[in-house]
Amino acid sequence: MLSFLTLSDVAMLDELDAGYRTSELEKLAEQIAPHDGRLKYRIVPKSTLDRRKKARLTQEESEKVLALTRVWAAALDLWHDDMDAARRFLNRPNPLLEGRAPLDVALSSVTGAHMVLAFIGQSKAGVAA
Repeated sequence: MLSFLTLSDVAMLDELDAGYRTSELEKLAEQIAPHDGRLKYRIVPKSTLDRRKKARLTQEESEKVLALTRVWAAALDLWHDDMDAARRFLNRPNPLLEGRAPLDVALSSVTGAHMVLAFIGQSKAGVAA
């Protein structure tokens, strides 16, 4: 998993403030959607990402990456590290999310990502409703 998941809370705040490297977004997108090169552009527009290849993401963009990383880690945990099963889960519309796919909800905002994390937690506990 991405290295920044192990940072202490204070160090994570510093890392968010400085902004993640664009390569962190690219690694995450490759893990979640290895056959869809467009996922990263749902967080940072293509033209912006192209300009910032060697630069860092903004704090807001970094927070979205962190939130999506947590969703990915939770999906992997739910599906016992089966990456294909986690990908199917994240991309399948779910009636408990008003017919939206968990990935779409998570990408809508950091709040959406928190909602998906709660949904995964409930699913893992067997109480999703």
